[in-house]
Amino acid sequence: MYEVDAHITNIDDSVRFVYNAEKVSKTVSLNGTYVDVRNNKYYNSIKLEAFQSAILIKADNDKKTAEKLVEVKVSPVVNITSPKVNESYKATSTVDMSADATDADGKITKVEFYNGSSLLHSEFKLPYTYSWENVPAGNYTITAKATDNNGNVTTSASVSISVAAINAAPKVNITSPVVNATYKAAARINISADATDEDGKVTKVEYYNGTTLLHTETGKPYSWDWKNVRAGNYTITAVAIDDKGASTRSASVTISVVNKTTSRRSVAENDISNAVNADADVVNDGTAKAVATHAIALKPFSSSNIEAKTLEVKLYPNPAINKIQISVDGLQVQNQKAKMTITNLAGITIKSIPVLLAGKAIEADVTSLTPGMYILTIVSDNLVVSKKFIKS
Repeated sequence: MYEVDAHITNIDDSVRFVYNAEKVSKTVSLNGTYVDVRNNKYYNSIKLEAFQSAILIKADNDKKTAEKLVEVKVSPVVNITSPKVNESYKATSTVDMSADATDADGKITKVEFYNGSSLLHSEFKLPYTYSWENVPAGNYTITAKATDNNGNVTTSASVSISVAAINAAPKVNITSPVVNATYKAAARINISADATDEDGKVTKVEYYNGTTLLHTETGKPYSWDWKNVRAGNYTITAVAIDDKGASTRSASVTISVVNKTTSRRSVAENDISNAVNADADVVNDGTAKAVATHAIALKPFSSSNIEAKTLEVKLYPNPAINKIQISVDGLQVQNQKAKMTITNLAGITIKSIPVLLAGKAIEADVTSLTPGMYILTIVSDNLVVSKKFIKS
């Protein structure tokens, strides 16, 4: 055993340091009454366990004297009560923090909240709380530090939390068919959509007629042909779903499917429409081969033939951006009712509006058309005018 004495103010063993260096307990003799830092009294001796040490202050049978000679400073106690360990939040959420802090021999002067080594907030009075606002996505380690009036500092156990990024919903819009498109019964209608997801991927696109699911596409291109569609009016929407389950419904597209007709007028108009697509010439024997740059003035339809007269058609500007005008040189009519239609090259009607022929140019608004080539047709009782144009 080794014994070390410490003398502070005199040589009468006021302070002693004792140490047992042996592997078994040992009793050390003392000259009078001593107290340790916990104010335990020892009379004339102290028993030390193996390798135990102690700092002793001579009491002279006076406890107050011993307390004055040594001041035991007790550190504060602190623990986080909120948030809980491994709690999860969504990005930009508010994380509410709170802590309990006490001090046995004094008072708490402040409690500090940390994320890792970064100080978030200092609270100087009860309750020890703090609201961390607009927390971005990430993983965080929260601690609280309590300081007492003696300057002692205690750090709490850490609390780990996670803040997950907000999932952005996908975007989707229908590219085909176009709004107010018209088809004939037993139609084959192509439905296509563009779908994207900025923070993940689109897993599927669903096509609906009203609330009825028509088809599901699970990969690009998100395109499907709806076959043998009966006559009626339909409202088409597309729903895109991403890899985190978020979904977006597109704007609706209304289309109509009409019954097929077989009247002589329909046959004549279809022949002329086919001629437009062929880009051939017009002959005066009544056979319409093309009207891409001309108009045909017709007499009333008969079952035998159609008498045609070639007129010069002007459509401008071409290409068009917002509006186009169409006029027919040599046409002598006065307030004649007619129907103007705009179709795409697939034969789908994009617009159909009534017009009045009065020998002046007719104007059409094409602002809503997507860029591409179209056919404008004007049909009255004795006139069919058709011309291709480009929407830029």
